[in-house]
Amino acid sequence: MHLQLPNTLILPTEAEVANAQAIPPEAKGVHLDRLVFNRRGRKVKFYFRQNRCKRCYSEMSDEQVKALSSSLQKIGKTGNLIFDNDVYHVSPRTKRLVK
Repeated sequence: MHLQLPNTLILPTEAEVANAQAIPPEAKGVHLDRLVFNRRGRKVKFYFRQNRCKRCYSEMSDEQVKALSSSLQKIGKTGNLIFDNDVYHVSPRTKRLVK
């Protein structure tokens, strides 16, 4: 059993709380150059580094297809897309093809 001594609790100052809230954590991820999403074929391809590298996910479940479709609509021009525990950065120069 542990006892707390009176007047020994150290609370963070207002400045420390403000600094902690002001600095958002950076999401490490890959900047997408192109994204090709085929709903009917249940396939998505992520291209990065000037179309030199790609990552492809095929045979997605219905839930994944719906989630990816709604996420792409919500992102708009910029945002982060988290798919299969990987983070992808979508920017205005990201080309998107949705079939």
